[in-house]
Amino acid sequence: MHLSLTTVRRAVTVVADVADLDHPAAFAGVALPGLARLIGCDLVTFTEIDPPKRIRYLDYPDGALSPASYEAFSEFLHQHPMINRYETARDGAALRMSDVVSRAEFRRLDIYQHAYRPRPTEYLLAVQLPGHGPGTRAFALNRARRDFTETDRDLLNLVRGPLAEGLRRATARHRAHRALASSPEQRLAALTEREVQVLELVAAGRTNVAIAHTLEVSPRTVAKHLERIYRKLGVGNRAAAVAPPLLASEPEPTITGPRITAPAAAQCPAIAYRTPIVPHSAPEVLPRAFREVRPSGTSRRFRAVGAKPALTTKALR
Repeated sequence: MHLSLTTVRRAVTVVADVADLDHPAAFAGVALPGLARLIGCDLVTFTEIDPPKRIRYLDYPDGALSPASYEAFSEFLHQHPMINRYETARDGAALRMSDVVSRAEFRRLDIYQHAYRPRPTEYLLAVQLPGHGPGTRAFALNRARRDFTETDRDLLNLVRGPLAEGLRRATARHRAHRALASSPEQRLAALTEREVQVLELVAAGRTNVAIAHTLEVSPRTVAKHLERIYRKLGVGNRAAAVAPPLLASEPEPTITGPRITAPAAAQCPAIAYRTPIVPHSAPEVLPRAFREVRPSGTSRRFRAVGAKPALTTKALR
């Protein structure tokens, strides 16, 4: 495999950015745009499929996929040629759709007609991350006009191990930080689960309107939640509500996904394979919840599993 110096630098950047993470919730938010810069594509997803076939996903650019697309993906998951190959081979190495079935065979499947054709996606390149507990965690790069090359596939395999190791280290670091951190904030115990969710989003810098959109409530409802939060915490504004030491303790997370904010022109990139989708810089990362596809076919926002979500600090994607 011959790689240009520019490609090698991009690969090193992706690996280095992930290696610097201190929180697993930041992983997808860093890796998705990093892979898009490394291997040109129209969109890239990070998907978790946990027993029994619960599907959660993040996409980049953010919002590129409609919930209906992933509901169809869930419905016809049993048809997916690449997933079936992975389950048979027990090897998560990078695969192109064209390595498994022809384009004509792919187009005859219901999963293509209902999940991929509307995006539109004609070509796929995917890789599963090794380890990290039960279930499947995979990246999938999508293109509409040109297939991925063998070099693209080999390059994705090259960064597969370092990406998985970066996620493992971020999880270990986060657990270590939690073990060392004190947790004096008894006042948080007085908050309801929904109030903690609202306060978590406030801590992430979200406006009332953005919080309302995430929680699928009205901005007025969010304002009422904040009034009760201020009263219970004995504070008078948003800044005081999320100031230390209230954020000294963090929960054990599942992987939740922040959103990378990029220049407006980069949010819906034209196909420019092997060129950066966004310029590399220290990105601003905002927490964003996974979308979960239920077996019933309905989609909802998903956040970390637990009896009561706790506050998270702004970390990096």
